[in-house]
Amino acid sequence: MPLYDTLKNVVWIDRAQLLVEFLPLQRLAEYGICIRRAISRCDHLSELVRNEQPDVCVMCSSSYRALASEIAMVLAFKTERCRLAVFADDLTDSQIDQALSLGAKGFLSKTDSMSSLASAIRQVAEGTTAVSSQLVHRISNENGWHQVKTQSDLTRMSHSQIRLLQLLAQGETTRQAAVMTGLTMRAVESHKYRLFKKLGVQNRVELCRWALRVGLIDMDNVA
Repeated sequence: MPLYDTLKNVVWIDRAQLLVEFLPLQRLAEYGICIRRAISRCDHLSELVRNEQPDVCVMCSSSYRALASEIAMVLAFKTERCRLAVFADDLTDSQIDQALSLGAKGFLSKTDSMSSLASAIRQVAEGTTAVSSQLVHRISNENGWHQVKTQSDLTRMSHSQIRLLQLLAQGETTRQAAVMTGLTMRAVESHKYRLFKKLGVQNRVELCRWALRVGLIDMDNVA
């Protein structure tokens, strides 16, 4: 008697073929996951989803801009049972947040074992949200509601606090940040101390890395 019910209708979409060699997809069959179609071109993606009605689409891409548009295409034509999973290692927190808002149900990691990957695909097929153990530090689950943890941090901050964090992460001095926000230098230092403690960062370098990861700044803004 087989250990698993076979899930036969899975489409694997890998624009840059990043994982085709890294993950031998045929091994998923050992866990009852049959990849019906593995494609690298997305020219007819919406037509494929509409006509073949896969249980799960698994997406990975070297370009998030491309990935986001492909997610939108899949969800525009998905059936009630078509679910979506994405590889999220290289996505910023704001990009993961966008993928959640677009309806992605699974967040996978390139370092997941084959059994973990198969289990996540099954969870997504059943309509539940699957989050890789490698990503649970970034995605919270409160009463079945998934959100990016650092995005939750941002929603609890005022506009002035976020603006100050942006200026500091971009490399502005305390004096410059004070001038640009209309605060005193003492107030800037006080806010900085409390915000650093709240975010768990120790210095400007760690703040910059955090801000880049959550999409608060981009590389063009870093001094």
